[in-house]
This record gives sequence, C-alpha cells and structure tokens, in this order.
Amino acid sequence: VPHFEKMMYDNAQLVELYSDAYAATQDPAYKRVVDETLAFVKREMTSPDGAFYSALDADSNHKEGEFYVWTADEIAKVLG
Repeated sequence: VPHFEKMMYDNAQLVELYSDAYAATQDPAYKRVVDETLAFVKREMTSPDGAFYSALDADSNHKEGEFYVWTADEIAKVLG
C-alpha cells in the first residue's frame, strides 16, 4: 500500500505551480485548485494558534491509507 501522508511542502509547491499556471492562462480550473488547496491547508494543516503542521499522517484507525484507498466495490458503487 502506498504511503498517503499529506506533506505541507507538496501543497506549497502545488499552490505555486497552479498560481503560475493561472497567471499565464487565466484558466479558472487552475484558480479553483489554488483556492481548494489553500482551504485544505487552512482547515487540515493549520493549528488553532495559527502554526502550520508539516504533515498530515495517513494512518486512520491504525491502518495505512484507510481513507485514501477505495475498494473495487466502493468504486463500482460511485460509478454505477
């Protein structure tokens, strides 16, 4: 199972990349990615006192990536 830890530096690099892409193209999809990524960082990777967490561990219920991996049945249910 891949390790699904969310790293602050990855999110920061994605925001920089998509910001540059939006500045160059004005494609609203790029702006949406920036907005959603920053909202995620604020919601999930920022402490109540305003400090940033360096990572968000992927272990859930003592299982690696439980909330990031879909079973075949879950995929079929969503896709129909």
